[in-house]
Amino acid sequence: MAGGGASAAAAPAAAATGPTAKTRRWRWRWMAAVALDCIGVALVVPLLPYYYKDLGIDAALYGRLGAVYNLSQIVGGVAMGYLADRQFGRRAVFLVSLAGTGVSYAMVATAETVPFLIASRVLVGLVKQTMTVGNALMTELSSPGERAAVMGQLTAVTRVGWLGGQALGGFLSGRSGMRRLPAMVSAALFLLNFLLVSVYIPAEDAAAADKKKKDDGDGGAAKAADEPKGEVATADGAGSTEAGAKGFFGAMWESVSNTLGPAMATIRANPALGTVLGMRLLYFFIRSSMRSMGAFYEQERFGIDPEWAGYVSAFRGAFDVALQGVFLGRLVAWLGERGTVTAAMGALTLFAFLESWPALVGRWTYSLVLSPLNTLLVSLAQTCMSSLYSKATPGSDVTSAFGAFNVFRAIVGVAAPLYGGTLLSYFGPEYKPVLSGLHLLFYTGLLVLMLPSLSRAPAKGAAAKAVKSD
Repeated sequence: MAGGGASAAAAPAAAATGPTAKTRRWRWRWMAAVALDCIGVALVVPLLPYYYKDLGIDAALYGRLGAVYNLSQIVGGVAMGYLADRQFGRRAVFLVSLAGTGVSYAMVATAETVPFLIASRVLVGLVKQTMTVGNALMTELSSPGERAAVMGQLTAVTRVGWLGGQALGGFLSGRSGMRRLPAMVSAALFLLNFLLVSVYIPAEDAAAADKKKKDDGDGGAAKAADEPKGEVATADGAGSTEAGAKGFFGAMWESVSNTLGPAMATIRANPALGTVLGMRLLYFFIRSSMRSMGAFYEQERFGIDPEWAGYVSAFRGAFDVALQGVFLGRLVAWLGERGTVTAAMGALTLFAFLESWPALVGRWTYSLVLSPLNTLLVSLAQTCMSSLYSKATPGSDVTSAFGAFNVFRAIVGVAAPLYGGTLLSYFGPEYKPVLSGLHLLFYTGLLVLMLPSLSRAPAKGAAAKAVKSD
């Protein structure tokens, strides 16, 4: 008996020494599933505007389609998160997401009518939550000390998958002469991913991953010994009971209220935070509006075909990944975060007006110089704006502040494509650089005026100590 007690006491101690081989195996299996998912998405997304144009979708309808997709993502994100956390577990929701996305891309590959193509985008918007689930699983399959490294591995895996998928999509589309081939291959990849997750990530393993965080807090080894082996736990009992009492819409309202309520109170107490939030959302609106015009513009201005589009998208991403780490630290050390944002916006404005001159910018200059530089500058600006936002937030309210930004960004994501589609329809794709330049010039001027507000520290909280002079 004494020996058995010693063994039981040693189990938690052993678990605390680090991740087990089984935990590491789960991580890499989930990462492989997420990477395959990214490849499948990247095969299709850069080529979607060409599919739209093949079916006669004009600029205004293109904007409305983008708004419908973003709206379906909002609804789907809340619904799938609710089902993952309180009903069926993350593995089940991940599988539903893979299956739904595969069906959606098969619909894209076979779409002959506009309503059918729109239905495919609504479907993928509702179910495509694989990255959300993947991030949640990686969080729960890592201790606080190793979490940064694990999330960094996940980011690297997704970037490689995305870049490889974009290049492969362009190659398949161009070399085969079949524009829809990448969508067909993507649908097949999602089916393969569905089968691999079903076979190589058993339900009991996924359930254990879902419960790891709670079990660790409650003395996981002892608790696991009391549970029947092989039972698939989809949610903890309290969560299921609470969810059943409130229902989906009640839980959704509670989630939004719990996110926005504390954040809005913090913003009222700290105007500087509200200023940074407003500037971030305004830039996201401008960026999303102009980006919704980009694919039609590239086709008409530079004659970029699907194969070239895939290669250019991959090159932009690789350029950004390779150089952002080199330039970001040096620019922030030299100009500070606010100065880096302002400089990036000024450069983006200048490049937009230069791009409007056909004599200066041709297909090669745009693809190999301006487009990659724009991507890099956008990343630099967004990273610094995110840092400014975190510094302006009191330490105890960081989670709710970032949650509020995500909610507002989702709302802006619905409105921006409508605005961009309207501009594109009214002025025509050839005016895209001028329109971008005017919008960015306005934003840069507003940013300069708001710089004093951005430098104010939060009135309360630990983050006040983090806001330093740049």
